[in-house]
Amino acid sequence: MPTWLKVVLALVGVMVLLCGLSSAGAYFWFNENKDKLKGVGERAKKEGSAFAYQHDSNECVDEALRRLGERNGIVDQAEHKLFLKACLGKAARPAGFCEGVPPRSEIMLSATWAVERCVAKGRAQDQDCARMMQAVQEACQTPG
Repeated sequence: MPTWLKVVLALVGVMVLLCGLSSAGAYFWFNENKDKLKGVGERAKKEGSAFAYQHDSNECVDEALRRLGERNGIVDQAEHKLFLKACLGKAARPAGFCEGVPPRSEIMLSATWAVERCVAKGRAQDQDCARMMQAVQEACQTPG
């Protein structure tokens, strides 16, 4: 067997091993923290619903983005999105809130809309904000 082939096979083996170890680590971490994560999610939903009673949909978005500015780790982003979904589900929608919101199935239009919405909120070049806008799209596609 040529030396170059041995090197390639060794590299492939190392990559497979690293992928396996990463997957196992992620599995054990999520398994160890699932109750904590579930509690965080439930708390975020309750806070979103409570916030909605005294605020409208625009204020829900502003509050979620404010929270995102304070903490934006991957778990934090999921928490803020759950807050926003719950808030938008209960809050009053001002006239025009869903105007121009594209369906999520329109990928390019959705991306452009989310970027424009984030720029309007003072968060240009913010991918976390753009991902948060998915909750707005979902809410606008749901009657209410």
